[in-house]
Parts: sequence; C-alpha cells; structure tokens
Amino acid sequence: MAVGTRGVVQVVLTTVTVATALSAFAFSFFFEQYMTDLYENMRGPVTTHGGKAYLPCVRAVLDGCSSNEHDQCETGCCPAGYECLIHPIVGLYCQDLQTVCGDRKFCMDYADILETCPTDTCASHQMAMRATMWSYILSAIGILFDLSDIIAFIRCPDSIMVKSSINMISSLIKWAAFGAVLGAGVPNFLADLETASCFNKDGVQLVGESMGVFVVFAIVQVTSAILSLTLAPFSAYWGGKLIGVPYAK
Repeated sequence: MAVGTRGVVQVVLTTVTVATALSAFAFSFFFEQYMTDLYENMRGPVTTHGGKAYLPCVRAVLDGCSSNEHDQCETGCCPAGYECLIHPIVGLYCQDLQTVCGDRKFCMDYADILETCPTDTCASHQMAMRATMWSYILSAIGILFDLSDIIAFIRCPDSIMVKSSINMISSLIKWAAFGAVLGAGVPNFLADLETASCFNKDGVQLVGESMGVFVVFAIVQVTSAILSLTLAPFSAYWGGKLIGVPYAK
C-alpha cells in the first residue's frame, strides 16, 4: 500500500527538522569559535588563523611584564607592532601602532587587562561566552532527541506517547538554546563590539562574520524548534505510522 500524503509530509517534516537542528549545531560551533578567536590575542603571544591575525587595538602586556611586578615599560613587554604604555588605572598595556580604537573605553574594558573584570562590558562579554557555550551544548542535546525521534519512528511506530514527548522536549531544548544567547544579550554585545571597532581589519571582518553566523544560527534554531513542535501532534495521533493509525494498547 502506497504511503499517503500525510505520511510523506511527516517524513519531510522529520527530515527538515533534523537538518535544521544539525545546521544550528554547526553554526553554534562556528559562533563559539569565532568569539574565542576574537579574544585570543588579548594576552600572550600573537596567534594567527589561516594567515589572518585578529589584533586588538589594546591588549595586555606579555607575561614577563605583568603589572603586578613591573611599573615601567621595558623592551619585550609587547608583541611586535605594539607599543607599551602606562594607563593610570590598569598600569602597563600594549597599544597597536596601526589600529586606533573606535571607542577606547569600551575596548579597554573588553580587553580586561588586569583580568579582574570590574566593568559592565567585561561582564557582558563573559556572560555572552557562557551563554554561547550552553547554547552549543543544548543544540547538541536537541540533535540527540531528534535522532531518538527517528529511532522511535522506525522501531516503535505505535508508541505515540514516547514519540510526541520526544518532539516536545526537543522543541523546548532548542528554544532554550536560542533563549540562552538572546537572554544573555549576545546580539547587543556584538552590535556594541562592532561599533567600538576594537580590532584591525581582519578582526573587524571577523566581528561582522560573527554577527552573520549568529543571525543564521538564530534562524535555523528557531525553525528547528517550531518544526519539532509541529511534529508533536503528528506523533500524538499517528506515532510513526505512515499508513493508518497505531494499534491500541
């Protein structure tokens, strides 16, 4: 007996749900990596990625010139291309010789030279990083539930309660993954970071790419959450049956 229109719709919805969940997971991974790469050169030796160096306009001095131990700039306190200067509050820091900060105060707070995080900007950055990590983890959990839905679809098509519950839980987890970054103010923080212009050309470009990746992540994550919710009534009535209805138990 041929599979009816309803069965085809259910299969397509399930496939698109899993596809969007996988995409959301991938974009959450890229977003977390981009955020990490942006902050990587705030302290320690300069690192590059694919020939690109995301250099901040201001950053901490190298470990050998810690402000806790030195009060004067010395040779070798900063990486090549940076000048060692003295700030009245944070002490020694490095200033990029070629990049001018758009919003110097924001950039200094973002750099968190002393690693004490006393400012709202630093707190927002740390909150954004934590929320991004949790969003990444929750996205992965959402995929596990979607894969469990496929297993239930194949192995126990009559288990309407199990399958519909999986769809509902998957949707809630995906909403939580999206809500984590939204509630932490990640979009606002990214907008402020872009406006402040705290990086060289490569860094500014990465900030823009990070915003683009975040937008795509939000779209596919919300889409996947809606699709999981849409599948719930299908599962509650038909379970995994493409033809007919589940056997009563």
